[in-house]
Amino acid sequence: MASIDIIGELRSFAQAKGWHFVYGNDQYANYEAGRFKYEPGDLVLIADLNLSPTYGSGGGIDGLTFTGGIMLGQKREDTTVATLDETATQKYDARLKTLLETLTAALGEFSCKYQYDITQSNFRVDINRFDINIDVVAGTITLTSV
Repeated sequence: MASIDIIGELRSFAQAKGWHFVYGNDQYANYEAGRFKYEPGDLVLIADLNLSPTYGSGGGIDGLTFTGGIMLGQKREDTTVATLDETATQKYDARLKTLLETLTAALGEFSCKYQYDITQSNFRVDINRFDINIDVVAGTITLTSV
């Protein structure tokens, strides 16, 4: 069975990729994300998941389901100037499409490595998120232990 420490697993996974990791709901993640200095191109994985264990007749845990929010953001590149004049389409072409691809591939890799089934996912783009103004791919996900 997968570990109950999915946040620790996500943190280790992100760090192994050279990404920053932030845990918590929007308000706390905003505070935590603002504490660090991000360089252009840095990726930030943000997660806030709830646990729903299932129990067998003997009282032992039969399975784990984690549901909640996950985001992957990128501090803009030096060569891609984020301004108020940059349209949503320009942001999509410059960063957001790649973030969508990166997050979906990484979640597949994560679920395989840590033995989870992804039973639901739903992502959207979110421009100029948090006080640090990073563009993110944000959404909800459900992971179930296998």
